[in-house]
Amino acid sequence: MGRKRIVWWASLVMFLLASRSFSQTDGYTRMYGMSSRSAAMGGAMVGIADGIDALAYNPAALALSKDSFTLQLQYFPVSELKVNDTECGPGGIGITAGLTQKVLRDRLGLGFSFTQSGGGGSGGNTYSWPSFGGPSMFQTSGGGVGIGPISWGVALKLHDTLAIGVMPTSNIWVRTSPIELGLAQLLKGLLGVSIGAPATDVNPNIGLGFSFEDVKYSFSVAWRPIKYLSLGYETIPLTKMRLRVPLVIKAGGLMDDIRTMILSDIQSTPPIQQYGVGVHIPISQSTFTLAWSQQILGFKSLYDELYGDYLKYNNPMLSDVVSVGYGAPTPMDNAVVNRFGGEYVIELKGLKGVPKALDRRNAELAFRGGYFKWNSPYPEELHGHDFDSDADVYSAGWGLSFDRMGKSSLAKPYANSKFSIDMNVQYLDLAQKDYTLAYDYWGQPLSSGDLYFFHTEGQIWVVGLELTWLY
Repeated sequence: MGRKRIVWWASLVMFLLASRSFSQTDGYTRMYGMSSRSAAMGGAMVGIADGIDALAYNPAALALSKDSFTLQLQYFPVSELKVNDTECGPGGIGITAGLTQKVLRDRLGLGFSFTQSGGGGSGGNTYSWPSFGGPSMFQTSGGGVGIGPISWGVALKLHDTLAIGVMPTSNIWVRTSPIELGLAQLLKGLLGVSIGAPATDVNPNIGLGFSFEDVKYSFSVAWRPIKYLSLGYETIPLTKMRLRVPLVIKAGGLMDDIRTMILSDIQSTPPIQQYGVGVHIPISQSTFTLAWSQQILGFKSLYDELYGDYLKYNNPMLSDVVSVGYGAPTPMDNAVVNRFGGEYVIELKGLKGVPKALDRRNAELAFRGGYFKWNSPYPEELHGHDFDSDADVYSAGWGLSFDRMGKSSLAKPYANSKFSIDMNVQYLDLAQKDYTLAYDYWGQPLSSGDLYFFHTEGQIWVVGLELTWLY
């Protein structure tokens, strides 16, 4: 077997065994886009994703994208999103930096990004808004899982018009070694007084461990059969990341030791499918692109899974042996989001009134617009602090790209020499709603007792600026 073939197969094996990958960061990216281009087009990028947008909407497109470095800033000049007069809207500045690169003779596409979301309002730590992070740890949609603000993706080009992304994802347990706590110490901490001598000291050796379970595979496709049409598909299975802390309360002979276990969902993602189509219509010295994508977010399946865990860990047969701290999840429904976008790109070369500097550098000017309606997975009835927050999102933007050098390469015109400036404006309109409390079997409110009802209203304006280098 030749050296080139060995390198190719080794790279393919590494690609298939990549432990974690990422497609769409979280609810923040869902609402405000990965880039100024995607934000301006309403996120309708599954079929036409390119560069850093491939990370967020279709990782397979990394293998068909140009090598690039992107820096994007988002600012919230107006953020009036209130819950019972408490400000919950985002604020500050959001930052995204991303890098895409093709290797192995342009067969393998790699992508990496870092996102720092804009800060939340004064109520951001109290109420859960699917618009700005989603249920619990609403983190992923596509080629895998992104942990925290850092994400990456890999794709393989099968043909100049076809690429795939196949990446394993798995449920993860984050475990600690058993923690031993004396009953006397526990009472002292609760009551503030010392009662007798402690039976044992707190175990100081708390070690974290990880274990992977139930490996599944996400799959994405980018297909561009002709220059007038581009298609995309992406699916990801349900995944969970859970924390398990075993705890032993030593009674010191007064009673049997109390064994308990603290469980918590650090991050959970619904099964997701999304489709996208882009139609590119050539016009004299310009191109008009119409894009549509649909996201099917399986929050009902996620709820069923988490509720099944709740029943499992609260089974009387288990609770007779060890008590488990694991609460019931908030009910959720599936969410379907249809996104629509348009882009008109015109070549400035040869047009009257265009500055010579742009004419010589093959400049292109783009105008964009988009719309989508965010359908919250939460029901209309209030459960705890989680509530419905449907919103209409309108967006627009423009972009200017040109050669970074005075002239293009004769061998590869427009290759590795572009620089672009893109801007976008978004308007999010959240309808005014009043929510009543949901009650349990005994007639007690499922929400906090000091809140009689919830009233929501608001609007958000977002302005974005993006700089992209093709190298």
